[in-house]
Amino acid sequence: MTLRLLRRSLGRLVSEISSDAMLALCFVAPFLAGAAFRLALPLANRLVAERFGLPESVSPFFPLADLFVGFLTGYMVSFASAMVMLEERDNGTASYLAVTPLGRTGYLFSRLIVPLAATVPLTSLVLALFRTSALSLPALIVVSVALVPVSLCVALFVVSFSGNRVEGLALGKLAGLILASLAVPFAVKDPIAYAAGVFPAFWVSDFIVRGSWLSVAAFAACSAAWLVPLWARFTRSRL
Repeated sequence: MTLRLLRRSLGRLVSEISSDAMLALCFVAPFLAGAAFRLALPLANRLVAERFGLPESVSPFFPLADLFVGFLTGYMVSFASAMVMLEERDNGTASYLAVTPLGRTGYLFSRLIVPLAATVPLTSLVLALFRTSALSLPALIVVSVALVPVSLCVALFVVSFSGNRVEGLALGKLAGLILASLAVPFAVKDPIAYAAGVFPAFWVSDFIVRGSWLSVAAFAACSAAWLVPLWARFTRSRL
């Protein structure tokens, strides 16, 4: 694998995404969601305070909005990459690229590692533009780093268990439960909330709510518990 071949493979990925309106929208969605939260939540907070006499009743959920937008960015990138991989598997392109000098490793690097690594600066940009809460720097770092393994779980889940692109669309929606688990620590009291601890993203949200670094350790363990079997299944599947 050479840098030139890797650039070509990445260029093909960008071309595939840009030529598909649905996949291109995946990269616009986090900005739209961020703008919507940035405008609507402060307004809702003021309206609830004025109409119902409940000041600051909405503001405790501002960090949840930032978490959702951050993880939505990673989810959308991983979903778009997974859809391209399924399309290339269906038409035989993936198998062809895997036997070229690019190799299987180069192909997976260009379809999984590079796109997911790009989610870190992309998430930082989205949160810089539309952040609604005063998350601390350590919290922002945890969110930006944590969404990489979570997004990798999404991509591996969709590609490994989908027989074709249509099934991938359905499983991609199912993987959206990861985003739903972010709300649990904000809405459900202990210990019932920890039933959602099977999802790695839950522990990031729990860290934001409680501020305990044990939640970060639990996130790392939970992510490994997902990634190991998903990677094993992915490596057994055909390209």
